[in-house]
Amino acid sequence: MLKFITGKLRMILMGIAVVAGPVIYAFGMVGGKRKEEISSLKSDNAKQKAITDFYREMEGYDAESDHPRNRDDLVKRLRSGDF
Repeated sequence: MLKFITGKLRMILMGIAVVAGPVIYAFGMVGGKRKEEISSLKSDNAKQKAITDFYREMEGYDAESDHPRNRDDLVKRLRSGDF
């Protein structure tokens, strides 16, 4: 009789394990997906911040400021050696 109870108990434990396996897997997938989304958002945020910083730095930069405006400026620049 003890063997019958142990057999039933063993079957119940195996049934619980069979049902719990996919449940644990599903919770792991949900948690992993959430972590991956957060990581992706942080990465996108860092890229966007770098782009914003670049454009802020470029705001004050005038590419035309060092170009000579006329012939006299060109001659002056070439004679001074600032090129």
